[in-house]
Amino acid sequence: MTGFLGGVAVVVALLLVNGGYVYKTTCPLASGGSQSSWTYGINDIIPYIRKTSPPCRSHTGTRLALSGIGIWPLGHGTKAETLTTEDQKAVRSLQVATAEITREYARERRFTAALRREARAKGVTPAIRAKIARGMSDTIAALQAIKDKLDRPIQASDAQLIDARTSLSTWLAYQLAIDKLFTSSSSYQQWVKRANGLYGAKLDDVIARLRYLSVVIQARFPQVNDWSFLPAK
Repeated sequence: MTGFLGGVAVVVALLLVNGGYVYKTTCPLASGGSQSSWTYGINDIIPYIRKTSPPCRSHTGTRLALSGIGIWPLGHGTKAETLTTEDQKAVRSLQVATAEITREYARERRFTAALRREARAKGVTPAIRAKIARGMSDTIAALQAIKDKLDRPIQASDAQLIDARTSLSTWLAYQLAIDKLFTSSSSYQQWVKRANGLYGAKLDDVIARLRYLSVVIQARFPQVNDWSFLPAK
């Protein structure tokens, strides 16, 4: 009996050690949902020590096995995230701003499509040029209103919420500056050249930051799920 128990103990020990090298990593996707992958830390010297950067989460094979048989369910022993009232306001401000930006860009696409059809039928007439100018003014006014609302003082304490609100406000500021260059440019080509020269690199940096934050924020706050206005990579 002693030999049998000793053998069982050895097998259990081997399983526990091996289970500490097997990891399941789950990462939220910007488009919604999540993606999981399995890895075996064959080069890890010590089991159970591998860490994963947020917003991804990793669990060892042992942890998943214990959860599966009900000994240590995932999620037990953790506390629900507590947000201050100001943090909740920050979440709501992001939800509203991102949704309003998407709606404004949808309106702008419809407006541009209508102008293109009219231009193909009539040519670029003075009336169409006037409509383009009015359309740009409407876009500037709409984005400025969104930015003003987003920039209202909120004493949030959550670092990622603060980062997301600041980055989105910066993105809006660059978009507004680029749109305002339109009225002082002699042609579309000159406008694009000036915009790229003045704001191209800055805009790329803040877009990259927002792509990351969009995944983090959506994972933590599923209601802030409309980031479709960000350009694809």
